[in-house]
Amino acid sequence: MSRWLLLAGMLLQSPVFAATYPERAVTLIEPLATRVEFGKSLAASAPKFLNQPVQIETRFGESGAVGAAAVRNARPDGYTLLLGRPASQFIRPAMAPETPYRWNDFTVLGVLEIDPLICAVKAESPYQTARDLLDAIRKNPGSLKYASVGVTTITHLGVQYMLHLAGARRDAAVGVHFENGQQAVQALLNDKVQFVCTVGGVIEPIKAGQLRGLFSTAPGRLPALPQLPNASEAGLRDMGRIVGWTALFGPRGLPADVVKRWRDVLSKVSRDPEWLASNERFGGLPAIRTMSDPEQFMRDQFALYDQLITTLDLAR
Repeated sequence: MSRWLLLAGMLLQSPVFAATYPERAVTLIEPLATRVEFGKSLAASAPKFLNQPVQIETRFGESGAVGAAAVRNARPDGYTLLLGRPASQFIRPAMAPETPYRWNDFTVLGVLEIDPLICAVKAESPYQTARDLLDAIRKNPGSLKYASVGVTTITHLGVQYMLHLAGARRDAAVGVHFENGQQAVQALLNDKVQFVCTVGGVIEPIKAGQLRGLFSTAPGRLPALPQLPNASEAGLRDMGRIVGWTALFGPRGLPADVVKRWRDVLSKVSRDPEWLASNERFGGLPAIRTMSDPEQFMRDQFALYDQLITTLDLAR
């Protein structure tokens, strides 16, 4: 090989001539069955600005831990990313020590949306307010049931914290756990439980008059339910700390150019009308443009859930 051919080969391998990320499709791991449609909305919007396809791969199980572990163990090249939730990133690792990762085993690319918890009863329920419900729970411990989608999710942890704030025992209300949020809401509609605290899935039944919302954990009033008081207005100010969210993560050690590219893409996604419409449809509050420091948000969330799980003695 001549000197010139050797030099040309070296130049082509240098950073100046390196291919720009991404060169091929990016896979988003969706670890929770309840969030697949939300993941699809990001997979539809992001390619407009990424210039490569984005595909969804489902890895369900163990409150999101199966999917999160797959991304934790993936190559840190930006081609396998995670749509993480509080359950997968904080609650499950804190409550189940055998979980094969910890919260800081990931690179956070951005917080996509925040979806407040909404506590609701059936429309015919005698409980008009959160105070009515909590009074009944205190007076008759163990007589009322609530629906959740598992002990390592905010649908369970949120109720446990509400009971703690009300001065009631952990078992003063009985949890009935379902595979997904739709089943949990249906259990309330079918009188199998007396209340539920969940994200998004109760909005339409409340609008339709089937359920009565008691409060949300939004910082203000929800645009979709402007008549619904928030936790502070309902006398449960600290419940405002408990919110759901979806964030985009990669394995720890993602290259800086990959992180920069995705943050630029997400900034553009945040102004995409189709993306904004999907947030409204799923009951979430868009967070990309308002989240100036996603790493600090995650550190704060870790501290919150670590404190709550310790305070409520929920670790096993």
